[in-house]
This record gives sequence, C-alpha cells and structure tokens, in this order.
Amino acid sequence: MRTRTAILAAIVAVLSLLAAQIAVASPKTSIVFDLTGAPIANQAPRGKLTYTKDHKGMHRLDVQVRRTDLPDGTMLDVFVDAVNAGQLVLHDSKGKLRLREKNGDTVPVVTESSAIEVKNGTTTVLANAPDRPRRFAMHARMSGAPVGGAISWGRASYREDDWGNTRRLSVHVRNINLPGATLDIEIDGVVVGSIILGPANDGKLSLKTEDGDTVTAMTGSSVLLVKNHADGSTLLTNAAWVIHPD
Repeated sequence: MRTRTAILAAIVAVLSLLAAQIAVASPKTSIVFDLTGAPIANQAPRGKLTYTKDHKGMHRLDVQVRRTDLPDGTMLDVFVDAVNAGQLVLHDSKGKLRLREKNGDTVPVVTESSAIEVKNGTTTVLANAPDRPRRFAMHARMSGAPVGGAISWGRASYREDDWGNTRRLSVHVRNINLPGATLDIEIDGVVVGSIILGPANDGKLSLKTEDGDTVTAMTGSSVLLVKNHADGSTLLTNAAWVIHPD
C-alpha cells in the first residue's frame, strides 16, 4: 500500500512539474499585415509584414514589397509605430527586410494595432490599413494547474467579419477533473457564458452574433479565464493570442 501511495505521489509530482513548465513556456505570437499604396506609374505597390515571437521569446520581422515601379537601388525605410526599424533596397521593383533578434538585430514589437509605413524619403509608398481590418481572427491555447491529478488544457478562438459587425467565440476545455461541474468563461473580467462538463470531463462554448448571441469584442491583449462556478477558482488561462489579420 505504501508503495502504491508513493507511486501515485510521484505521478502527481511529475504532472505538476509538467504543468509548471507549460505555464512558464513563452507562447508563440504571429502577426501578419498586408501593405498597400497609391499607384506609381499606374501600378499599385503591394507588400506584407510578418512579425513573430517564438517559444523562446525571440523576435523576428520580415517585410516584403513588390510592384513598386521605382529604380533599382532605391532605399526604402520601414517604420513601425513611427520608429525606423530598418531599410530595404529595391531590385526589379522588389525588396525585403529581414530582422532576427537571435542574430543581434533590434526587432520592434508589433501588435494588431501597429501602424506600418514603408517610405521613400518622406513619401509613404506602402502602409497597412489605418483601422482594424475587415476580417480579424485569433486563437490561443489555455493551460492551468492540475485538477485532481489531471493536466487540464483548452483552446479558444475569436473571429470578426465585416469590420466587427459579425463576431464568433469558441472555447474548448479538456481533461478538467470536475465531473458535471459548471465552468464560467470570463473575458476581461466579465462572464460571457458557461460550460457544463460532460462525462469525459470536457466541454465547449460557442457564441455567434448571427445566432443572436452577445459576443464581447476582443483584442490581442484580452484575458480569457475559465473558472469553477462553485468556488470562483481559476482553472485555465489563455497564453498569448496568435493573431491573423486579413
């Protein structure tokens, strides 16, 4: 009996250690912006900015431009929130800026509300949309401390269409060892819905404005918590949102 108890205690200790490692791991963040500009010689320039923070917390930035119809050798400055992040040189109307923190580059932090400009001197050649895009989507994993010796986890996703007029929220929870419990889903301090755990200790909340549901507007800084309705304890917390603006 003592041996069995010791084994169970060891298993719980390992599960707790794994949960702690998951909680402290740096979540991955990815943001993508399309860049557009006024036509140059009847050709509209196009571009793309991709920003990533990897699981080790290292930052990367890639900016690609094309169809600029400017002379080879033209140097364009890339600005993130009015700060010059670097330069790219055009060849055949195309150019690319590549920054890696692991290589010693200074990489600016980009958020879903960042203003991006690519300039030729003082002239803006390309920029992202000044307001939130027509379509906006993000998702995040959720984790928490073990419940009854089981590692709980989940996943949340949020989407807007038509400039925020249509919203959808989906929250999945898994392996929460509280059979039949009611869980509250809280966004930025406000309860937006609930989940009743099924026989497999999992459950789902799905809200859609087109179905008449009230869906709270969310951003990349929103905090989503899954709480035990019975005692108010927090079971799951979202990691950083992975954002996909269109």
